[in-house]
Amino acid sequence: MDSPAEYTVTVARNLDEVAEADWDALAGGNPFVTHRFLSLMGSTGCAAPKTGWHSQFLLLYRSDVLVGAVPSY
Repeated sequence: MDSPAEYTVTVARNLDEVAEADWDALAGGNPFVTHRFLSLMGSTGCAAPKTGWHSQFLLLYRSDVLVGAVPSY
């Protein structure tokens, strides 16, 4: 009998902490949640603390594999 999968939830303050391919695999084709789009929103200052946006990225891992992600501001 297999043991149950272990899930871990973490919070990243910067999307650079997550591999682009892993994040984009979960984007479902929506261009507004891709790693590139969200990274550009932060790096250009559009979604940055100076404009009132404080990013956090909730990450769900199953045995070291990213299986869920939520951008939150």
